[in-house]
Amino acid sequence: MVLASITLILLGVGLTMKTERQIMLRRVRKYGYEEASQAPVLADDLVPSFSDRVLRPGLGRVGKMLNEMTPGRSADVIRRRLESAGRPFGLTPQEFSALKSITLFVGLLAGIGISIAAPLQFLQKVSLTLGFAFVGFYAPERWLGQKIARRKNEIQRALPNAIDLLNVSIEAGLGFDGAISKIVDKTPGPLSEEFRRVLQEMAMGKARVDALRDFAARCAVQEIGGFVAAVYQAEELGASMVKVLRAQAEMIRSRRRMRARETAARLPVKLLFPLIFLIFPSIFIVVLGPAAIQIFKTMMTK
Repeated sequence: MVLASITLILLGVGLTMKTERQIMLRRVRKYGYEEASQAPVLADDLVPSFSDRVLRPGLGRVGKMLNEMTPGRSADVIRRRLESAGRPFGLTPQEFSALKSITLFVGLLAGIGISIAAPLQFLQKVSLTLGFAFVGFYAPERWLGQKIARRKNEIQRALPNAIDLLNVSIEAGLGFDGAISKIVDKTPGPLSEEFRRVLQEMAMGKARVDALRDFAARCAVQEIGGFVAAVYQAEELGASMVKVLRAQAEMIRSRRRMRARETAARLPVKLLFPLIFLIFPSIFIVVLGPAAIQIFKTMMTK
């Protein structure tokens, strides 16, 4: 009886405390407070993904071993290419070297398996195996080259409008750094990401000239190099930044028009082989096919 009474008392106290807590939470919600338990942190959010736990550490270890066997110049070249590609998937030079080694091994295994299964001669099997290994080794390089070319194209297309926005912002009274921040806020894309990195480097204490030079080296675009050189000369000589930027925007647009004309001029040559080997045979079959059938029937009847 005494235990039952104590249980009932404790239950009532617990319910009362919960009610008071709910009243308190209801009051503080008026001031924008939200209870942490309403947005619980899932256990899956605290556990890193399989890529972060297994793949990237494995690539890092393999890349570290390969980095000890490769000269430093090769690592610098890979680093520059990764920077020009925008650091896809956050790859480091060591991880990219490890990726090339893994694809080489996979290509070698695929070539060996296919050469064993196919009824080929010994030299043909060796050639097939080496061919698959070559494709596996250079496939990451090809992928990285496509990334670099696509990113350069996007930067070249976005650069004239970005310089116009930079020019308008400076005319409105903003400084050069403030005008760059406007580009970062208003224009998405790889060019905006590079300008954001320039601002971050300048905020960490790097000189503006050095940050812009590194920006031009990362992008590896001719127009970016000319733009950085023009900005540097304008600051050194005290020239009008507005006039310099306006001239740069016009020059970049003229280069883009010339590049478009050059691409259009190369188009007939590129269309020649598809026309000869794909389109013309189809036209000949459609046009001359019925006539050839009639000629064949006539000759057979005679």
